[in-house]
Amino acid sequence: KTLAGSVTPTGAMFRQAGKAVAGAITPAGALVRSIGKILAGALTPSGGLSSSKSSSVPTIVSGYTEAGNASNSTTLVINTPTHADGDKIYIVYVTDADSPTTASVSGSGWTTLEGPQDVSSSSVSTAGVMYVWYKTAASEGASYTITASNSERAMAIAFAVTDDNGIDAEATYASGTDTSAEVGAVVTTVANTLRISAVVSQGVRTVSTLTDHTLLATHSYTSAGTISVQYKTV
Repeated sequence: KTLAGSVTPTGAMFRQAGKAVAGAITPAGALVRSIGKILAGALTPSGGLSSSKSSSVPTIVSGYTEAGNASNSTTLVINTPTHADGDKIYIVYVTDADSPTTASVSGSGWTTLEGPQDVSSSSVSTAGVMYVWYKTAASEGASYTITASNSERAMAIAFAVTDDNGIDAEATYASGTDTSAEVGAVVTTVANTLRISAVVSQGVRTVSTLTDHTLLATHSYTSAGTISVQYKTV
């Protein structure tokens, strides 16, 4: 998927993860990081990934799901998003647990796109951990269980993408401070791609919509974190 634009929250560390990433994030009081990739078939998420191998532009399916824990736990259950067999399902996850914390999703076929990645600040070096997973949908159950190695509050957003033909290119974290972060541009020569940008913060934050992106969802859970998923056709 692909990231681009700027974020303007305050307080903790932010990380963009997705498939094609480009641009900058500008939150305050927090360390910001960005990671991205480009999918084939076309995806454009934050932290960014982009995909494109067909004439059809990848499309986010209406009917994402989100979940969060109100108290400490090693598990988080999230309902399966609306999808059809063959669609790609993505889960963006953040836990307040200190690193090193590992996490995994129930069921087979999952690929870890990102994680474990620290979501830390200059004052708290191990303030949280984030992951991004994806799989091809095939007779999915009603929900997934995310299990972490440490007990803490956590949250996640799940969504499906149709006509997703894989990751074409990727940009990774380049530099950052407590208030901003930048990553290298993601370049693709593949037509019909979609950028998906995922902005992740440990703690409740306000996230602005990135330049030229459409907001899919922003959700926060106290002490667990904030996830904002945005997308753009490129």
